[in-house]
Amino acid sequence: MRLTRHLGCSALGLALAVGLATAAPADERGASTDGTLAAMLDRARAQIAAGAFTQAQASVDAVLQAAPGSRVRATALTLAGDAAYGIGAYRTAAAHYGAALQANQPDAEAAHAGFALGWCQVRIGRRDQARHTWDLVSRQFSADPGAPIALLQAGELAAKVGDLSLAR
Repeated sequence: MRLTRHLGCSALGLALAVGLATAAPADERGASTDGTLAAMLDRARAQIAAGAFTQAQASVDAVLQAAPGSRVRATALTLAGDAAYGIGAYRTAAAHYGAALQANQPDAEAAHAGFALGWCQVRIGRRDQARHTWDLVSRQFSADPGAPIALLQAGELAAKVGDLSLAR
């Protein structure tokens, strides 16, 4: 159990520090015609990668206040979730990830938001919701490199409550 928890934390940390930080800038994905918003999102990615979560939150808040298009907003919400998670505000992070999952975003960002949402749910004591979230992530984004980890996490949580058939 401890190993998969460690792997899950490492995977989330890796995605926070590397995955979104090295993702293509928002305007390269066609998400925004405004270079200023794209630059702000890129700055937030770099701040998250550097562990400057409070500064990243400020950068993302500025993008969210600009009320950009849906794809830019989805990216900003995911980054806002990452920043909140980084400072330990798990309920806030869960709200951001949940909103990001309802927005128009690329599959890689949606998978990241879903996986991170599961970790938030674990941190706030909602293990059954986390299991369900990870199960959905593993099924909906089966081609994502994090899908097997999400499935393992879902199985581990099912085993913890004694549901061995679901754990399998």
